Amino acid sequence: MPFSASTCLTNSGTVALGGTFNIYSDFDNYTTPFQTNVTYSQLFGPLCPYVMGNVPDLTTTIRIIDIISTCCATLELLSNDLCTTCELSFDSYQTSNIGIIVAGELTGSCENDITDYKIFWYGPNSSTNLAFTSGYGSTFSPYDLTHPLLGINSPMVEAGTYIPVIDKVKLNGLNYSQTGGTGYIQAELECFNATTVNVQPFTCDNGTVVSGNYTHRVNFSAAASGTVPLTLQSTFNLDLSTDYFAWKFKGESIPDSLKITFYGSAYSNNPIILDYWEIGGNISISNAEYLTFPKSASTTDYFSKVTSLTSLSRNVGDYLILEVIPNQFNSQTNWDFYFTCMNSFDCDLCLYDYLNTPYKIKSSSITGITGSCSSIEVKFDVSGCTESSIINSDIYKYQKTDANPLATTSFNTNVYTDDITGLRNRTTSSLDWNATSCSMLFGINVSATCSIPNTNIISFKKENTGPSGQGVIKMEFSSLSDLIHYKSSYDLTLPYSGTPFNSADPNYYRYFQLFIPKNATPNTNCGDGTSLLTYYLHYSSIVTTGTTGGNYTLNITMPTISDDIAPFDPCDINCQLNINNVVTTVNNSSTGATYVENFTSNTGSKYVVPFGVTRYFVEFPPVTNSASTIQGVYYLNNYLNATVPFSGSSSPYTRIPSLSAVTCNNFTSIGVSYTQVQFVYIYNYKVELTDSNNVKSFRILASPIVNGVTSNVFSDVVATVVNGSLTYSNPAYTF
Repeated sequence: MPFSASTCLTNSGTVALGGTFNIYSDFDNYTTPFQTNVTYSQLFGPLCPYVMGNVPDLTTTIRIIDIISTCCATLELLSNDLCTTCELSFDSYQTSNIGIIVAGELTGSCENDITDYKIFWYGPNSSTNLAFTSGYGSTFSPYDLTHPLLGINSPMVEAGTYIPVIDKVKLNGLNYSQTGGTGYIQAELECFNATTVNVQPFTCDNGTVVSGNYTHRVNFSAAASGTVPLTLQSTFNLDLSTDYFAWKFKGESIPDSLKITFYGSAYSNNPIILDYWEIGGNISISNAEYLTFPKSASTTDYFSKVTSLTSLSRNVGDYLILEVIPNQFNSQTNWDFYFTCMNSFDCDLCLYDYLNTPYKIKSSSITGITGSCSSIEVKFDVSGCTESSIINSDIYKYQKTDANPLATTSFNTNVYTDDITGLRNRTTSSLDWNATSCSMLFGINVSATCSIPNTNIISFKKENTGPSGQGVIKMEFSSLSDLIHYKSSYDLTLPYSGTPFNSADPNYYRYFQLFIPKNATPNTNCGDGTSLLTYYLHYSSIVTTGTTGGNYTLNITMPTISDDIAPFDPCDINCQLNINNVVTTVNNSSTGATYVENFTSNTGSKYVVPFGVTRYFVEFPPVTNSASTIQGVYYLNNYLNATVPFSGSSSPYTRIPSLSAVTCNNFTSIGVSYTQVQFVYIYNYKVELTDSNNVKSFRILASPIVNGVTSNVFSDVVATVVNGSLTYSNPAYTF
């Protein structure tokens, strides 16, 4: 029976070919053409590949002859089953996994290095539902994930069976696809039907994390190629005994979202969203209020929480869907997710033993260390909860976290004591009846936040070609908008310029900072993994703009500076130190070899506020620093202690008050509440000087602690020191 075949030719010869060709078969020894008057464009041009029908049965080779020049090419017919012919497979492939898919690079015998391909992944438990696409190279983009799908590039998916199908692949310069079409040779590419991937759900018993407080971990770092980052979901089958689901999530700088949804037969398997958070450093402010949904946590570190299941009616077969929604505006995003299930949660803390009896001071440790300028620092040891007793508690392990500027559940180190001695040394600030001090203040203080990527080209060069090897910054932009972006940001620093050309004036000693993102490649977005370059420039720098070759330029000189200010009194605190730091910081940034750079971004990489920080020297007038407070306090966040479920598929979501729960019931009963955060004090002492002629005389006072609350009224005398000798100690506060 005749059959069809397709081919695409490349003209690499020197003889001019005619416009039409005949095609012959070895079946009759190339005697009678079975295809006639085939055009050049069909075989070589934009209409390629040419699909030829009526190929005689038993044909193994064909001969294509140019009618005019009689030049010919004899081609072996190969099966279009590239799975068999080219032995297509993954160099690493796991057919049974827990919660993730693992697939390495596509390899085959027809080409040593397959540089371009695209793969459809169907599932879960469906041969028609497209779960996601993956690929490699630029020929067949866009696709969701980039191979190899290994390690932190393995996507988290729902439980079920998945079938990978090669949609397109380039082999030996020819493009093959499962559907054919212009520019493609149709081929059989369903290579993995016999080796589908079975993804098992996460359970309480199949965690693979061998150390730490969590049993499961999924982390991901795979930038999408030309498409919005893929939302990833996985299944967690619950045990009936599981009352708490503890987790911590890190979105790094570019925020990502985590959604935890409960499906239970008692609620007709309707989705109940237990927690929904956007987490990452580039969030302007955290919001954890009960009515806010989704909530947000501004941190580049891990954000920890416990999701309580205690208010839910649960049955066998109930499960959670863990859903991570990567940032939808920047594909250069990484995330890391730990989780574990808990049958119980221990809400006890050693610190609760000190709600009414504060940490006591070891009287023999009370010491005054005098300085050379009539100042003193008072040191003493307090006794209380050891570090291990605190960090091994469930509250510390699973609820301690960070989210700017939220006062989260956290423990200052001043509440820990040494595991061996049971003591912690506390030291006052420098106490003095008449002290002059200096500092470096902020004018502008904005963190480096990546702008949304685009296709603009930005080139950055820092070279040491100025006078005496001083630095010069040269930037070039394809878009005027980027030049305006940088120049406008620089202009905002000018109100803090001081006296940039008078080095005898203290207002001369200041600088501004330039933030530059350096990506792994020119085509990488500014995002997670981007290196932050910081340049420190004095206000005597000269900034110029211009054009060159159709692009826009911004150049900045980086003059060095010297210390020409009048000497400070040796007793002035931190004055000369700060001047030295300004001079060193500016000069190192200008002339240092480590600051030299030269690179280009093709994705418009820049920060929202590139000139993000200004700092200036200030000398404060003499003041009396005759007292210093030393406190021990920790924080319990009621918002983060609560699980407030919502229903709905999009905003506005509907809160379900009847299913709300808390992890620990006692938070609100101790300490003082500030916007749903309990400030719990375990000691509050004040050291004050008592003799204006002798800093070695001082006393320690206490503000009584009642149920973790302090009034900041220091009514109780703890200890009295006269001329360096302890003359009184109160046994209620000392030992």
